[in-house]
Amino acid sequence: MQNPNSPNATAQNLGTGANRFVWRIAIGRCIQAAADTVTVFLEKAPQLADDKYTIERSQDIAAMNILLNDNLAGLQDTTITWSGAPTMGNFEFIPGNKSFRYTAEADFKGVIEFKYTVCNEASQCATPCDSANVSVEIFNLPKPTEGLVLEDAGPNGTLQIRGLQGYSRVDIVITNRWGDLVYKNSSYDNAAPWRGQAGDNGPYLPPGAYYYVIRAYDNESLVGKPQTGAIYLFKKENP
Repeated sequence: MQNPNSPNATAQNLGTGANRFVWRIAIGRCIQAAADTVTVFLEKAPQLADDKYTIERSQDIAAMNILLNDNLAGLQDTTITWSGAPTMGNFEFIPGNKSFRYTAEADFKGVIEFKYTVCNEASQCATPCDSANVSVEIFNLPKPTEGLVLEDAGPNGTLQIRGLQGYSRVDIVITNRWGDLVYKNSSYDNAAPWRGQAGDNGPYLPPGAYYYVIRAYDNESLVGKPQTGAIYLFKKENP
C-alpha cells in the first residue's frame, strides 16, 4: 500500500482473486470509530499461443495437447470452446485432458485449421478469455504395399506405392537385411513397378524381408521425413 492514510490510497502487486482492504477511522480517543472494507478482484486471463502440427501419413493421428504452450498459471477452472472445426476427416475433443485429436481422410493432402478459446470460469466479475489458432498440415506421404509375390504376373506380383500424386517425384531405395542395395529408383512409377528383382530386370530375390526408404519431393525439396519400413517377398505357390 502507498499512502494508506490518504483517501486516495494506491495498492500494487495484487494477488489473483480477491484482495481485501480495511479502512478504519479514529476520532479522538475512539480509535475504531468506523471501518469499511473494500474488495478488489484481480482477474487473471489465460495467455494462449498458436499451435502447428504435421501428419506424415493420412492414417496417422494428430494428438494435439494444445495447452502445453499456453500460460494458465494461477487459473483453477478453465473451459475450452472451439470454432471452425474441420469437416474432412475425424475431429474430436478429449475432455479428460482438454486436448484434440484429428485423423485425416485417406487421400487428403493439405492444411486444416481451427480456433480454440480458453476462459477463466472462476472469475468473479467479467470472464477473461483468450484465443489461439491451430493448424495441421497433412503431407499424406507415399506408402508402399507391404509385400508382393515373386514371379506372379498379376497385380500381387508388383510393388504399388499409394500417394504418388501431388509430388514432383518419389525416390525409393530397397536393401536386404545386411544393408546391401537391391533396388533403387529416383522417380518411381506404379505403371512400371518393381517385381522383386535385383535391380530393374535382374534375377528374382530370395523370399524374405527387405527394407525401404522412400522420399517424396516437391520441386526437388524434400517433403516431410523419409519413410521407412519393410517389404516382404513371398514365394509363389505352385497350383
